[in-house]
Amino acid sequence: MTREPDRRTRRLIDRQLGWLIALGGCIVILDQTIFRISEFDEWSVWWNAGSLVVVAGIVLLAVGGLVLPQRVLGAAWWILPILFVTLQATWMYGYRGEDPDAAIPWLWTVEPPIITMLLLVLRPVAAVAASLVISSTPALASLIVLGAIPQAVLRETPNQLGNVLYVVIFIGVHLQLERLRIVEGEARAQERRRIRTAVLAEQHTRLARVVHDEVLSVLSTAMHTDGPPPAVLRAAAGRAMSALGGAARADPAGVALIPADEAVGIIAGNLRLIDDTVTLETCVFEGPIRRDVAEATALAAGEALRNSVRHAGGRASRHVRLTVSSERVRVTVEDDGIGFVPGTVHHGMGIPDSMERRMSELGGSVLLRSRPGHGTKVALTWPT
Repeated sequence: MTREPDRRTRRLIDRQLGWLIALGGCIVILDQTIFRISEFDEWSVWWNAGSLVVVAGIVLLAVGGLVLPQRVLGAAWWILPILFVTLQATWMYGYRGEDPDAAIPWLWTVEPPIITMLLLVLRPVAAVAASLVISSTPALASLIVLGAIPQAVLRETPNQLGNVLYVVIFIGVHLQLERLRIVEGEARAQERRRIRTAVLAEQHTRLARVVHDEVLSVLSTAMHTDGPPPAVLRAAAGRAMSALGGAARADPAGVALIPADEAVGIIAGNLRLIDDTVTLETCVFEGPIRRDVAEATALAAGEALRNSVRHAGGRASRHVRLTVSSERVRVTVEDDGIGFVPGTVHHGMGIPDSMERRMSELGGSVLLRSRPGHGTKVALTWPT
């Protein structure tokens, strides 16, 4: 079901429609009213002055209709039709010519924009009814005051009643603008919901990874530790809490740059916390690197090393090679443990999420090689 446009939308539509009506009024003035200037001498000064105020008001709305305050526009949309009707109802008092039977108020030429303006302050049905009354005003006023309708006014009245078509046309334009604004608003709302959902999903994934990579590992270590927790466990617990807080505040679009040696420190520091006995070989080239790449690679490499500690066997030794430059990051985690057949061992979130998905989101890749009895090698590369 199509919802009604809100107040702000209605005001925007009315502003745009009012501006279009005023532009049309300027065309009418240039096409018809300007050629009636020669008749000004047949009308009194006060009547001409009031009529010129109506004309000037139409021009003002055409020039500033898109920038004038809403209150000014609302007042003009009321005042101009009221002034117009008043002048049309008193035309016989303002006429100073010699032949009232041939007189036609020159202000009648701007009736189309004036009656169309009623749509901005009245409901459609009321605007149509009011436009018919306004078109008949000179004839009705003549009949009441003079007791008869001058021939020229009588001939012109049916033509002016046809101006109601302008009102009907703009009713259709107004309804179409409302529909377009509603559709546009709904599309924007859907896009905002989509972005919010995507951001929340990304935050959920990041927190899930942190819980797996950091918190669960600390808890697992704590379960197998007898007596008071050692300093390394306390440090790991502190790091896990810090990682949780960092993940909650993470900006998925962050692309800050850091020096290559700082990136090495991030990756190596994470690996040392997991296994301080690992053999670490580094190769660093000067240049900046994206912080998010360094942090994601550190976590993925940490998961690879953590899996080795857990599953390679107590006698296995581990070796890590780390190469970092502004254009490439490569980390290989290799052990000489018991190995396994890839695809036959369940690793929870470790391989598919903590490593593969984390690297693929940055445009990197993960290569895993292992055979029973021949150890395991994991290569993390960015970019692919």
